[in-house]
Amino acid sequence: MTEQLDFVGHSIHNVDGLEKIRGGIGYPAEIRVAGMLHGKILRSPRPHARIVRLDTSRAEKYPGVAAVVTWTDFPKVPYHPKIGVDPYSPTQVRDCLVLEDRVRYVGDEVAAVAATSTEIAEEALELITVEYEDLPVIVDPEGALKEGRPLIHPPKSNLAASNKRGWGDIELGFKEADHIFEGTYRTHRANQFPLETHVCLCIPDSLGNLVVHSSTQMIHGLRERLSTVLEIPLRKIRVVRPNYIGGAFGSKLDMNPVEPLCVMLALKARQPVRIQLSRKEEFLTTSCNPTVMELRSGLRRDGTFTARYCKVLADAGAHTNHAASVCGVAASAFLSSYRSTNSVFENLIAYTNSPPAGAYRGYGGPQGLLGVEQHIDEISQELGIDPVDLRIKNAWRNGEPNPRTDGRTVITGYGFEECLRRGAEKFGWAGLSKPSNGKSGTLLRGVGLACMPMHGSGIIGKPGGSLEVSGAMMKLGVDGIVEVTLSTIDQGGSQNTILTQIIAEVLGAHLEDVSFSYADTDVAPVDAPTHATRVTYIVGGVVKAAAESMKQQMMEVAAKILDSKAENLQAKEGKVFVEHDPNRSTTFAEIARKSQFAAPGRPILSYQTQISDHIPCPSGAQFVEVEVDSETGRIRIIRSVAIYDVGKAINPANAEGQIEGALAQGFGFCLSEHLKIDEAGQPHATDLADYKMFSGLDASRAEIILVENPEPTGPFGAKGLSELPICPPAPAVANALYNATGVRIRELPLTPEAVLKALQGSQRAIR
Repeated sequence: MTEQLDFVGHSIHNVDGLEKIRGGIGYPAEIRVAGMLHGKILRSPRPHARIVRLDTSRAEKYPGVAAVVTWTDFPKVPYHPKIGVDPYSPTQVRDCLVLEDRVRYVGDEVAAVAATSTEIAEEALELITVEYEDLPVIVDPEGALKEGRPLIHPPKSNLAASNKRGWGDIELGFKEADHIFEGTYRTHRANQFPLETHVCLCIPDSLGNLVVHSSTQMIHGLRERLSTVLEIPLRKIRVVRPNYIGGAFGSKLDMNPVEPLCVMLALKARQPVRIQLSRKEEFLTTSCNPTVMELRSGLRRDGTFTARYCKVLADAGAHTNHAASVCGVAASAFLSSYRSTNSVFENLIAYTNSPPAGAYRGYGGPQGLLGVEQHIDEISQELGIDPVDLRIKNAWRNGEPNPRTDGRTVITGYGFEECLRRGAEKFGWAGLSKPSNGKSGTLLRGVGLACMPMHGSGIIGKPGGSLEVSGAMMKLGVDGIVEVTLSTIDQGGSQNTILTQIIAEVLGAHLEDVSFSYADTDVAPVDAPTHATRVTYIVGGVVKAAAESMKQQMMEVAAKILDSKAENLQAKEGKVFVEHDPNRSTTFAEIARKSQFAAPGRPILSYQTQISDHIPCPSGAQFVEVEVDSETGRIRIIRSVAIYDVGKAINPANAEGQIEGALAQGFGFCLSEHLKIDEAGQPHATDLADYKMFSGLDASRAEIILVENPEPTGPFGAKGLSELPICPPAPAVANALYNATGVRIRELPLTPEAVLKALQGSQRAIR
């Protein structure tokens, strides 16, 4: 019999939805304090240059200017900007300084000003004199690694990092193959585009203590990086947990230079300083890693893999930032996608004079899956095996060693085959997969499929990797309110609502009786970043454990109040009652008062921390139908069916919303969004007039199916979802384009210009 739950599994409106709509201090961008100064950053117009002269004297004397900082004001501490990583990990390349006398991309920070108004700060920037000595510019990652090329971080090589992982004997695997397939696939630079741009407010006091409000995805990680880079004792810095931030999609997993610049200006001015990036600055400083992926696959006649090899070259931009971690997740995505006894992934990371690329939703998945899912489609066409059948034939199975954990755990609750079969049935896939090169007319229709075969990034603790500890504290207030203190941040994914549902379900509380504190790093337990596909599974598990501990304490007190045994009690709607006699009851408030103000005289508190040693295996598939205009090259999404195994949907409406949003990002990444850096290192499309965001007008509404194969280790069987659906849309559309036209394009974005050029090259365009 299915367990009847009051909150989990129900589509409950966001508990803080009205507050979010109204704005308010929940968003860091809305926080203001008395005496606050406004900061602005001077950015380089040159892609690569040495600063030979920097004169700020006129700006310093300008009326209303309180402070100016340059590279001479900062300790020379090399650092890695990614927060949430062991600061002593040897895998992190420390190639950043807050400011230095060299710029490496257009938009690089040169100086910063704090003034009594934004307008005065901007005017002061105009008064700063900078003389540059131009240096050679490299924007091509393949060219950057050629012998004799100018160095971006001399004397260090332009090869920022490299890695290789996998298993088996790859050479033997290819010798055993009846068929060998090869392909090269390219992805581009796109912007995360959170609605709330990066913002920081620093409030100093007379003792040198700092309170920092920031749109960060990890308050403890930001605190550690600020302390390290500015050489300020950790105890003097408090980073406040925002109730929520206005989106991130990975862009706020760094210590952005806005934060140390803001702090240094505040210390120098001895006043609060606030800096918020403009939309153009957001475009110049945040993006995802462009990649070149080379794939080689060996298969038997029956369509099973004998060997799989992948080589990825990632463009890090001017600093490594997340490139190594992104490649690590791309490696996991490749190795765990389809089963082969011989699989190897290797990557190279190149410096270029482009903006440093950071985390982007899916974190290597959108880049890696473009190649993997197009490649398997090409194999299916060549071997004459239906794409659904070929994927199922090579899928992992429950009980096998989990490739995401290098075999330390086994696969559990895996629903990939069910996703494929149910999705194919819903879409009416049978017989549609073969391309029809005989199609005629201007508008050509085609269908495509792509998958996220297995996911689970960023949620397992391992030495040298991400800090994946999670913690939660709970206190039962004397008013019966459950006060929750944690570091997890709601960044638009309704994290507060999901966690509230779990807590209320365990305790038998009302949803409105669960309250999250506006805590900071002095009191909130250490938590990993709000990133990856971890909050529901990891943080949900921690708050569930904390709530269970609290409930046990409550039942012990209630047993004394009701003169009953604790095992005979039930909790519901903010009350505890005797199971066989519901009229004998007590309230949460009375339980708290009796415990705190009578013997034993202690509040009801719960504190839980954990690091996961398991990765669940959510998966999914994307089916699309497209219309290709052979006269213009425009691709239009006609129909979309998305099906994902989430284990247990804590909030089905929220899960569907996550899929809808991810599909829009995935289709935009595929079709239109492109932050182009030209050969001279100059960025293009730094505003919405030129950067084409995918909107609801660009696609039909998706048909969404939630598959629930409960994960034994997840809270109420939940796995996770948020990163998965952004990964398959691009290869699904590329495969549908091939199905419609017989033309295979292995490079993103699939803009009308790119499609028309490919059609003309194949003589398929209508003239």
